[in-house]
Amino acid sequence: MRHNVIDGILEIFYHKNYELLQEFSPKAGWNVIDIGSASGDFAVYTARKGAQVIAFEPERKNFEMAKKNAEVFGFTIIHKAVADWTGKTQLQIRGPLSHTLIPQEGGRGFEDVDVVTLDDSITWDHIDLLKIDAEATELMILKGGVKTIRRTHYIVMEPHHRSKELVTWLLNNGFAAKVICDKIGNEYICVI
Repeated sequence: MRHNVIDGILEIFYHKNYELLQEFSPKAGWNVIDIGSASGDFAVYTARKGAQVIAFEPERKNFEMAKKNAEVFGFTIIHKAVADWTGKTQLQIRGPLSHTLIPQEGGRGFEDVDVVTLDDSITWDHIDLLKIDAEATELMILKGGVKTIRRTHYIVMEPHHRSKELVTWLLNNGFAAKVICDKIGNEYICVI
């Protein structure tokens, strides 16, 4: 879990945690979806490589930072949460870069958010890379995006201690998945 903006920058630009497999390295011309964009670090990194990026960020302060980055680096940022249903709900704020649709102990408050499904939001015929870092809502995102992920070449996600459940769902739905750890032991699920 990222605790501050510096952690996010190091995770993406220095450690390249979302590129633990070489084939996941974004390339010019790719269509990339970034769910859980925070301030847009991964979207910036990917857009600078020449990819088209659609990013989702539900938390208001993070969205405002990502919006500024989107204006400079040319990606689309959507101020909504992604799940397996549409509507409105409350997002629990846990810290500067930590918020979730699934309330947990230790929250700092709540913020009203709009919720969409991936299948209702993405019209691209082909997605090269789907990145998900959504604080324990990954399974809801996958369930609301089955049609979209069937058009997706690579998926990489930070499972937030739910690796077994996510891998089981992916395997049961016809996807090949493997768990890879970064240099400090954080797990990432890569779907090929």
